[in-house]
Amino acid sequence: MRILSPVFAALLAACTSQTGGGDSTSQCSWPASLDPPADGGPWTWHVGHAYLICKDGPDTAACVSDDPTTCPGPNAVPGGTYTDCVNQCQSTEYAVSAGGPPQPLPDGGYANPPEPNLAACRSAGVTPAGLGFYCCPCQ
Repeated sequence: MRILSPVFAALLAACTSQTGGGDSTSQCSWPASLDPPADGGPWTWHVGHAYLICKDGPDTAACVSDDPTTCPGPNAVPGGTYTDCVNQCQSTEYAVSAGGPPQPLPDGGYANPPEPNLAACRSAGVTPAGLGFYCCPCQ
């Protein structure tokens, strides 16, 4: 999941938990129930070892990643690289992103996204579209 906007960056900075700021990627495990559904479905949450906020000049990306140095996938800004990344979770936590707007289905309807059980997790920020980021204790 990426957010590429100075406006989103300011909102994320305001919403991000100040108790995060871990500087290393956890190697902990999470419950199998958080592994991606086999069918992928129209919507899914993401789980990884770090919740990163990365910068490339004025652009900001927020993502769940297993690489503590960058967000996965190609950069949405041609030629851009996100090299200034900070893990918002501690080394004793894994990261989850969940929520957001309903996703369109092939038949034209919308899916109500499933929600993983994140009761033991702390919120690490929410985007204006309702995508939440969480840091959860290792299993």
